[in-house]
Formats: sequence, C-alpha cells, structure tokens
Amino acid sequence: MEKIHPVIQALINRKGLKVPIQDGRKITLVLFGGLMVGARGAGSLVAMQELGLTDSFDEIYTMSSGFVNGSGFLSEQSQVVPTVYYNKLSGLKFLNPLKVWQIANIKYLFKIIKEHAINFTKILEGNTKLYSMLINLSKNEQPEYLEVHNFPENQYFNIIKASCSLRFLAGGKVQIGDDYYRDIIKERAIYDFFAHILESSATDIFVVYNYSWQKEFIHKKFPQLDKHRIYEFYPEFDESVFKLFPKFARFDTRRSVLKEQCQIFGNETKKIFGSTEPIKLL
Repeated sequence: MEKIHPVIQALINRKGLKVPIQDGRKITLVLFGGLMVGARGAGSLVAMQELGLTDSFDEIYTMSSGFVNGSGFLSEQSQVVPTVYYNKLSGLKFLNPLKVWQIANIKYLFKIIKEHAINFTKILEGNTKLYSMLINLSKNEQPEYLEVHNFPENQYFNIIKASCSLRFLAGGKVQIGDDYYRDIIKERAIYDFFAHILESSATDIFVVYNYSWQKEFIHKKFPQLDKHRIYEFYPEFDESVFKLFPKFARFDTRRSVLKEQCQIFGNETKKIFGSTEPIKLL
C-alpha cells in the first residue's frame, strides 16, 4: 500500500473541520496564476470543496488568477468559478487579439467575477487568511502580500482588479489605500513569492501549479525543497491539448479545452486523497 504524503494526511485529518484547528499544524495552500490556464487550478479547488477541505487551510497564498480561484473557493463557489472560465471567458468574450489596444477586457472580467463568483461576506466570516501577491508601483515595484481581512469590501474588489491587471494586455494600475498596484510580470516575482512562503511558519504546504514550467522554475531556484513539508500538485498529462497556442496556453479560450482542463485537474486532485469519483462541473 502506497504511503500517504504527510501534507495530504494532515489535510485528511482536517476534513469537515474549520480553522483554527488545534492539531499543531499550520497548513498553507499555494495557488499560482496563468491567465486562462488558471482553469486548471479552479478544477483542483472544486475537488477540495467536494472533499470538505474549504475551511481546512490556515492560509492561502495566491498570485494573479490564483486570487480569483482562492476567493471563489472560500466563497464556497468553487463549482461556479470554472464556469466563469469556460462559459463567460471563452471565445472572444474576454480575450480579443484583434483589439490590440486592449486585448483583455478587464472591465468585463471584473463584472463577471463580481456577479457570479465571489461572496465577500462569506470570505470574511471565515478564519482562513487569503493573500494576494501584488507589485506596489508606489514603492519601487516591491512585492507585497495583501490579506483580505484587512480591507473593506470596495478595496477587496480593487485587489481583484489589481490581480487581473495584465500589463501589455490591459495595462493600467489600481489604487488600494494610498498606493498603486498591479499584477506581477517578472519571473523574479515568482521566486520572491515562493521564498516568502518557505520562510513562513507553515508546517505543511500544498502547492497547485497551473503550468509544468512553474514547477520546473521553483525546483531550479529551490533545489532542496523539504519533501515532507511540501506537497506539489501537477498531474502528468498530455499538454498538447492546447494545440492552437502550444507555447501560449494562457491565451487559449476554447470552451471545450478549458472545461477539459478543469475536469482533469479536479479528478487528479481527488485521486491523491484516495477518491476515484470525478468532480461535478456545472
């Protein structure tokens, strides 16, 4: 019988429970971004919600689209978030390469997220801390980790706007408090993001990658990861499913592909917790 990874076992022990949990653990969920490829992480979170793990994490650290996914997860809207990707953002609804002055329609994206995927009150009622890594343009582009419980509702939605402010695709900057922020664009920021998490007091870290290169980059920068403290989730599968833009999967807006990716990641997530039942998508 295959031995269960200690991070997975710690989460299994927390099924159906709500933090804070007096088990001597501090469990952190890490959600990477990747524009449309965030659909993969969204599928993984459907599985975790169905497994009863919504309130099991002490902290969730996110970047880019990972923040939208994490917000939907804590809103208990994990099944809704995938539909945003493959129903609301597919085709030319969100990304339109013909509009070179604004390829990504951020206003449309924000409207869809606000109307369908987020329950701000539900998030604040929970005890899981939800962080978004953003670049502070007012402070020499320093990375900051904004935790949602520290902000009122209007500022919370500005964090969503900033996490979706795609430089070169949509541009702009978003004011949060007295400073201006935007999403990350440099590989260095990914290094800082993961280094910050490793230096935290988390005893257990569950990482969801949306790209194989994200995992490869982290391993290149951190070759000596503690395999007992960290569980990395990225299933082995044929990435050629993104045939139209094999090197630019983040721009793939085909509904069938996005839904398939949600399903694959969700099903594989369940398997690591011992369940063969597929996730239920709307």
